[in-house]
Amino acid sequence: MATTADAREHDMTFATSTGDLVPAEVMVTATDVQTTAALSPLLQGTISLVLGVLCIAILLALLRLMRGPNMADRVVALDLIAIIIVGMTSVLAIATSEPTFLSVAIVLALVAFLGTVAFADYLRKGGQP
Repeated sequence: MATTADAREHDMTFATSTGDLVPAEVMVTATDVQTTAALSPLLQGTISLVLGVLCIAILLALLRLMRGPNMADRVVALDLIAIIIVGMTSVLAIATSEPTFLSVAIVLALVAFLGTVAFADYLRKGGQP
């Protein structure tokens, strides 16, 4: 025979680490999240292709970064690498259905832009700090 406490355990689940109890109908389970994050095979293939192309682009930009004849070419290559990483982060946001990665991509793009502007100002002043 089940006790009242056993019956209550089946109807309630822990929502937070502080021990707040929430009715089971309100809780979102892991299976609900997995079904919304399922991707079609076409989208999975496209994401794999795009990430592969972006990896090749990073390798080519690294080559330009190492071989650049002057400092401006190296800075442009570094800016290109940052923008490619922003693209990879955006693709990751689509692949995982996690919009937080888009915020990370925006912050990275802003930091890369500020770095490029700072270097342009450095060159405008004749290379003096």
